[in-house]
Amino acid sequence: MTQRTQVFLSYSSADAKLARQLALDLQCANLDVWLDQWRLGVGETFEQSLEHGVDSAQFVIVLLSKNSVASTWVEFEWRRKVHHEALTEHRSIIPVRAEICDIPDFLAERSYADIAGGSYPLGFKHLLEIIVHYSNDSSITIPQTTIPEISALKHLEQAVYPIELIVGHQLIALFEPELLTALQGSLQSTFGFAFPTIRVVEGASDMPPMMAQISIEEVPELVIDLEDEKAPLQNAAEYLLGALHYVIGKMASLFLTIDSARLLVDKVKKTDPDLVCDTVPRRVSWIELTDILQRLVTERVSVADITRILQAIKHSPDNLQDTSLLTEAVRHGLSQQISDKVTQGTGLLKVLTLSAEVETLISDSIQSSPTGRYVNLHPQLVQHILAAIRQQLNLYEQRDKQLPIVLTLSPIRRTVANLIQLEFEQVQVLSREDLSPQVSVQVLGEVCLGASL
Repeated sequence: MTQRTQVFLSYSSADAKLARQLALDLQCANLDVWLDQWRLGVGETFEQSLEHGVDSAQFVIVLLSKNSVASTWVEFEWRRKVHHEALTEHRSIIPVRAEICDIPDFLAERSYADIAGGSYPLGFKHLLEIIVHYSNDSSITIPQTTIPEISALKHLEQAVYPIELIVGHQLIALFEPELLTALQGSLQSTFGFAFPTIRVVEGASDMPPMMAQISIEEVPELVIDLEDEKAPLQNAAEYLLGALHYVIGKMASLFLTIDSARLLVDKVKKTDPDLVCDTVPRRVSWIELTDILQRLVTERVSVADITRILQAIKHSPDNLQDTSLLTEAVRHGLSQQISDKVTQGTGLLKVLTLSAEVETLISDSIQSSPTGRYVNLHPQLVQHILAAIRQQLNLYEQRDKQLPIVLTLSPIRRTVANLIQLEFEQVQVLSREDLSPQVSVQVLGEVCLGASL
């Protein structure tokens, strides 16, 4: 009989229930699982048993949570396997994310399975696919459906759901699965990557019948009482879906993980493997690429055209290492996409500009450190600049009923955006390099520091 692939499950004791359930599911998939709840050799100390389990296993599965990341025992277990990887050049450490948490840099560099919240079925399937890929063990049973056909899975209680809409009892019946699928499709169309499952549940019995709460990672982000909004019940679902899109969009970068980046890049591998090879991890690491993509979606720039993004990174100057500056280079490569979006196909863009004095002050205030770039502006000067910007924005909002776009220099564009969005969250800040040559720019006014003094 062929020996089954052995895996060691490393976890924090606070996650014992989830670890046991995952171990049961792995066993059902025909894997030999070492779990400290099950195995302690006769005459062995706990430490000796752990060491034996890690050394004999072909794979160490690290169950990542806030508790396990802080656990010295968990770190000891997976780091013990690092030496084995170095000697054999065989992938043997597989991270599995149980909830949103900071991932140690060494583990963050590699693809991980994600079983957080409602993503358990797909995450579990992905975990098995990783093990099969690196073990060549054809006896491992991978579920063919999105819901693993494993009896133990039926009893799993998920602790954390990435996106949750909690509604009063009068609203729960409005949310058909097709509506949520359409919302996920809309988010993916806007930002260019797949979002986790959106869960809609009925609130507690004392929750007002027309109230809704949007939670991200179980943290309430928005509470809406439709009685106060005076929204007709037949329009309630549309209203709440719009609110969901807004809240999720504001936090889009939270859902773009290193695995999201790998899935996007994998599509390019099929058509242009040389581009991928020349870009990641040769030009940027997976962590740096993910950071660049997160910076883009934070400003609502879609990352769907990953080929053009990789090309922009590949052709950027070698001395351009800071990811904030690399992001600007990528934006220039996406200028046609950005131009089409901001001009809505008209080819005309109405903007406010900053005076040379303001741009120089901001440019001279940008400092570099080993951890990145930061702004060293006197708080009073910041308030003067914000007052001047506020004056111009208010003027044109009152006249045109909308906020204009601010156009500035590429090296300070992100800094200006950070300043403006402290107060004017919806204002977009572009550089001329963000625009295609075909765009006609109409300057509505200039932000001058003297106007606020």
